[in-house]
Amino acid sequence: MALRGAALLLMASLLAPVASFVQPGGEDAFFLLPKDIGVFDGVGGFRKLGVDPAAFSRAFAAAAAHNITAQRARWEAIGGGGGGSGAQTVATFKGVDLRLALEHALSSALRGTRGGGCTACVASFDAASGLLTGANLGDSGLAVLRRDLSKRMFVAYRTTPQQHRFNMPYQLGTNSTDTPADAVQFRFYTRPGDVIVLATDGLFDNLFDEDIVETVAALLRRKHAGHAAAPVTPEAIAACLVLRAVELSADRERESPWHRAAAQARLAARRRRRASGAAAWRSFTRRLGELLGELEPGTRALAAYEGPAYEGGKLDDITVVVACVSGGGGGGGSGGGSGDGSGG
Repeated sequence: MALRGAALLLMASLLAPVASFVQPGGEDAFFLLPKDIGVFDGVGGFRKLGVDPAAFSRAFAAAAAHNITAQRARWEAIGGGGGGSGAQTVATFKGVDLRLALEHALSSALRGTRGGGCTACVASFDAASGLLTGANLGDSGLAVLRRDLSKRMFVAYRTTPQQHRFNMPYQLGTNSTDTPADAVQFRFYTRPGDVIVLATDGLFDNLFDEDIVETVAALLRRKHAGHAAAPVTPEAIAACLVLRAVELSADRERESPWHRAAAQARLAARRRRRASGAAAWRSFTRRLGELLGELEPGTRALAAYEGPAYEGGKLDDITVVVACVSGGGGGGGSGGGSGDGSGG
């Protein structure tokens, strides 16, 4: 149940392309609308095929934003035409169909580019209730940060990444079997003071949730320590998160989320190897070693089967969109809302 009132979003975005990439401006894309936001991570592997990954993600983002704008315009026309009141508009507006927006964006991007692929995380905000709805496909994601009664910040909601296996996220695009119907939809009631962080995996592969919380909380503490006249803006929060992620991505000694996920994937592969039997494994590595042309069969084959050993942070494009909830928006129950991971 939402509280009465209206909530507003104050938003900002920042994209930091990884310095080692050839693509100027990086391969990520995003859009920022008054009530809707989205981030998209272009699949870099298409560069090996002579296809520009950024062209696809940017076309996808533009088409998604266009469709969402058109959906909102149609609802406003229904509410505004024929003497419809604002109250009737709120009552009949069921929210933006974000899966429909992804379907439109996918079709448009495939027609308008030479192909490619991207992950997608989009979210839509209802100012009347404070309800945040979204759809996430792949390993970009969204987190809602909130402060409790003691002003301590915590993660109130977080999307879960979708991966076929380590470093193979769900994606939309050329030859992909994933579709917009695979996107996990979610609903969450925000409260005034909530900070919404929408980002590509460049952020989440380098910062644990507690790192994100601490980075934002530290910024707020500095503000309250003697700079009360200077509010903490979404721009400042986005900049701090990106700078922190860039810094840690270059740390080869730190156990990052990326490092931890890689280690867990290798451990799972080893368990599968043991379960398959020693004789079958020796035969497999010998044959794979022959195909790889290695002098000592089994060494590279092991890496090919288990995955390479990654250490430290992950050098990648980092795109962060921050929205701060302001005003008298709603809140639902003791948890402030609920995430719907059913995908329905």
